[in-house]
Amino acid sequence: LFMRYTDLVEAPGQFVYHATKAANLGKIMQKGLTFFNDSLWVKAANPGERYQDGPSVFAFENPMPAFRWAHKIEWEFDTPAVIIKLKRGNSWELDPSPDFMMTMGDGKALESKEMIPASDIKGVVLLERLGTPVSMDMTSQEFDAHVAQALEAL
Repeated sequence: LFMRYTDLVEAPGQFVYHATKAANLGKIMQKGLTFFNDSLWVKAANPGERYQDGPSVFAFENPMPAFRWAHKIEWEFDTPAVIIKLKRGNSWELDPSPDFMMTMGDGKALESKEMIPASDIKGVVLLERLGTPVSMDMTSQEFDAHVAQALEAL
């Protein structure tokens, strides 16, 4: 009997999950998540156009979209990625991007126009530490549950 990963995550609203390059982690742990940099992400349909209007911090309500986004970071930038579990706080609003692929229906993508203090960081995991379905000898459903449980436990 397998549980869906959505059955494993904590009640919506308590935490959010942010994915970023592992190289950013030292600065984030010291200063929190700042929003002074433009997005790294360019829209595929409109090259040169970025996903955000102005500086923001982005996160996901559920861990699996953050996990997928971290994989996207590793693939597109050829660099290790981390997932950071954050206390939700009051500064998060719905991400105005209409890109359904960001969450694939798993919760909501969120945006904050405020700096997120380092004290809101509840846990961090290097993406490679979560393994792969093959390395963990799991089906994709089992692996999704494993990832969600690991991220929830941060």
